[in-house]
Amino acid sequence: MKNCRIQLSIYSPDSNNADRIQELVQRTNQLNFSGNRYDREEILKILADPQIDAFSMDCEDKYGQYGTVGFGIVDRKSHRLTDLMFSCRVQSKRIEHAFLTFLLKRYKALGYKSFSARYNRTKRNANAGEVFGDFAFTENSAAKNQIIYEFDLGNPIPDDKIIRVLWNGELCSA
Repeated sequence: MKNCRIQLSIYSPDSNNADRIQELVQRTNQLNFSGNRYDREEILKILADPQIDAFSMDCEDKYGQYGTVGFGIVDRKSHRLTDLMFSCRVQSKRIEHAFLTFLLKRYKALGYKSFSARYNRTKRNANAGEVFGDFAFTENSAAKNQIIYEFDLGNPIPDDKIIRVLWNGELCSA
């Protein structure tokens, strides 16, 4: 995979990205970690909310560009990933691993001691949730199919360095 030269560009979306985000949200099933669906107006509210960090992701490799392939939401108060979804175009390319590495490093640098993720397990997205085990997240709580995973930011953050990650156009460092 490293020879594919995959690059993940993460950026803060704005209203110009709302239509593609809505399309992604509505069409994603297997790689939708929350199962949530948002209409365009809800997406615009999310993007304008100062208590939410929203992330869009574009991807490319040596074969071409995939366009916008991911969307994630982090609640700043709880430092919790509440929504994460990816296009099936990047399934099995470890994009979710690269994005989680980015988030963990980002919130650790901001001084957080832990980071959590909400995952709503369904029959269709069960394989996607395996990423939390790959990162040694611990299961903090579970109710029905909703699981809250926790990562202690004092622990080493896994990074297989397969994917080159950019944040707002700048290469992310170790």
